[in-house]
Amino acid sequence: MCSRTRLGGRHIVQFSTLQPGYWLCLWALVFLAGSVRGWAEEGGSKSSGGSSQAKSSHTRRPYPPLRSASGQASGSPSTPPARASVPPLRDAVAATTPPLVVDGKSYLLVGRGELTGSETPRYQAALYLEHAGARMQFGSLTTRAPTRAQLMSENRAQYFVIWGRFARMLVLKMTRPASKAELAAMFHSGMPEVFGDRTPAELRKDAESLVKLIDRDLAEGQELRIHISESGQIDLYLDGNRRVGPQNTKLSRHVLEIWFGYHSVARSLRNVLIDKIEVLKTPLAKPIK
Repeated sequence: MCSRTRLGGRHIVQFSTLQPGYWLCLWALVFLAGSVRGWAEEGGSKSSGGSSQAKSSHTRRPYPPLRSASGQASGSPSTPPARASVPPLRDAVAATTPPLVVDGKSYLLVGRGELTGSETPRYQAALYLEHAGARMQFGSLTTRAPTRAQLMSENRAQYFVIWGRFARMLVLKMTRPASKAELAAMFHSGMPEVFGDRTPAELRKDAESLVKLIDRDLAEGQELRIHISESGQIDLYLDGNRRVGPQNTKLSRHVLEIWFGYHSVARSLRNVLIDKIEVLKTPLAKPIK
């Protein structure tokens, strides 16, 4: 009998025998609890890692490749756009394919009308825009003005024709005979600021050289075509005969303002010549092989 604990010999033997097992069970429980918590943390980290990976894969999904107006993915910046094989002209009014192709490029008819009033010469006008070049830039315009009302307000469509970097063809078909003096006066009255005394010498010189290209009269039914390239090269076609004019982007804008400017002398044509401009949304047809 122990005097301090009052335990007999039998109890002391039992206590000394059970003590190692007690500590063994205690350490096993501690180890098991630690393992369970580690498994839980590992599972949580995997699930959170999976969710964050899914979130990052969602937010970092690569954008689709940029596509050109023909629907083909654009390559490296040095790759030139494939614009050699352009489909024939699509007529926005009659839904036909008239053969109006200039230098291998197709042109869309976006509006036509007849000059009204007392202006001379008298003609029917039609505006054609290069399909490939104008369509690529038309998307940015419709992004800012998605509806037709917004597109036609604040001269947006007119400014698009004047300032866009694409080729244009304006066809004037005479409804009565026009002399070369009347045709020259059309440019002089439509661009008075260009022929003024304060005009820069180069601009005025190019304008005068352009007017000098009109060297013949036009009969009723004959055409005066004004072609302006994307680089500002101005050429005239008098009844099918080409006259190469100056290359001047500033002068080309002044020429277009004769019909599309806010103070246009042919004001009755400002809206009708762009009435079908939405036809530029027409996808480019695949070239026929």
